[in-house]
Amino acid sequence: MRLTQKIAYNTIIQTIGKFISLSLGVVAFGIMTRYLGTERFGQYTTVVAFLQFFAILADMGLMLITVQMISRPNIDEEKILSNIFTLRFFASIAFFSIAPIVSLFFPYPKIVKIAISIFTISFFFLSLIQVLTGLFQKKLKIIKV
Repeated sequence: MRLTQKIAYNTIIQTIGKFISLSLGVVAFGIMTRYLGTERFGQYTTVVAFLQFFAILADMGLMLITVQMISRPNIDEEKILSNIFTLRFFASIAFFSIAPIVSLFFPYPKIVKIAISIFTISFFFLSLIQVLTGLFQKKLKIIKV
């Protein structure tokens, strides 16, 4: 296969993948909004938006720092990742543990405050995964064509 054909093939595959991903997202969004209805979907959106503020605080730019630090030559990648993961773990515990408490001071319905408490666990684990995202970005290679 010639280079031009490879590029065209890869572009078509990526376009199809994006289209499928977008289509599934639209379908999932439609199912969720119909199932929850206007009021409950608004409550769901409130919970996610509220916790995003704490996720930003818990991140502290560590994903970018991770990529920078482990990209240096002759470094102990395992030690750096371990230290950053530990820092992220404790930062996430600190910020996400106060999220349900802070929500008590907002005029949200009781169901939203309960949902914030439950979703906090999910956001906590998602924030830990982001350390690995930095590692994966380091391993990502772009081949010049």
